[in-house]
Amino acid sequence: MLSGVTRLASPPEGNGWGLKTAVYADRVRGIIRDVSNEPAGIGATKALNIRWTGIDEAPIYLANTFLAQLDAAVGGQPDQVILAVGQIVPPPVFGGDAEVRVALDALEYVDVKTLARYSITPARLNELIGLLTRLAKVFGPADNEGEKG
Repeated sequence: MLSGVTRLASPPEGNGWGLKTAVYADRVRGIIRDVSNEPAGIGATKALNIRWTGIDEAPIYLANTFLAQLDAAVGGQPDQVILAVGQIVPPPVFGGDAEVRVALDALEYVDVKTLARYSITPARLNELIGLLTRLAKVFGPADNEGEKG
């Protein structure tokens, strides 16, 4: 179903995998696959565990604002999505109702702090959509938090 592959390396001769050509890793299922000589991408496989390194050291940010842009290749056909992940924090306003209203009326915009930007291929976008869809089911029906008509 999700069969995107990422090139890892060209294995040396006698590597124990029975492969002598480029090796690819399927990030979804943890499979090593020789696809270099197969037009359909089917070849010898070896199951491997996937290990994320450095994940415990990576900071966790509140991401509550997203921006997606299409990046077109030569010929104008989109070939990647640029996903910006950001954080928006309401501005601090103080006082009674009248003072708060005046302070809010004086604001022209609220800044979004850009946390990261990612370039995503269409195949990886579909993989991400599938992952997020499965995660969304854990929370049950969408409650459209913060969204009104």
